[in-house]
Amino acid sequence: RGLGVSREGVQLQVLTIEAIGPANVSLIVDCLTDNKLRTLQAIKFLLKESRANVIDVAYLFFRKGRLFYTLNTGLPEPQPKLSEVYEETIEKAMETDGVEDVVLIEEGDGEGKLPGISVTTAPELANTVFMEEISPKLKVERIAVEWVAKDDTMIDPVSEGTPDDWDKLRGLIGLIILSTDEIELRLTISC
Repeated sequence: RGLGVSREGVQLQVLTIEAIGPANVSLIVDCLTDNKLRTLQAIKFLLKESRANVIDVAYLFFRKGRLFYTLNTGLPEPQPKLSEVYEETIEKAMETDGVEDVVLIEEGDGEGKLPGISVTTAPELANTVFMEEISPKLKVERIAVEWVAKDDTMIDPVSEGTPDDWDKLRGLIGLIILSTDEIELRLTISC
């Protein structure tokens, strides 16, 4: 998929759908698909079933480049600890043009992510930062330009919406993720 072609050799296309979902949560759904029309119809159907509305919400988000590094397992023994590598590399990373933030992700943090180091950049500089080696002890696991919700647009699930709204939203998220295409989903929920 990294080449824009499916396993079957079909050209893949990017489709972005913006919506307001249950509990007034803003959603941006980025899809990598071999059939834009089919995917658009499928996602719109799921949104309609959950009483969500397709509407422009991109202004509630901004784009950021994200690089995720893990320990380079090809290093000679003994393997360094991730926290030690983080301390060694944070200064070099912050001196690299385009780097805005460096965060240590410990095991179990985030959304079940691997332990590693997350580097945030301006979207147009993600590739430039990728080309810089911030440490030979790290390898790039993932590089992406992502939608990030603005802090002042975040919705608190405790104080806003009804339990029914949140159940509908959970159901919608599950159905979107289970669709057959490659999906990236961004929401304005503070946790």
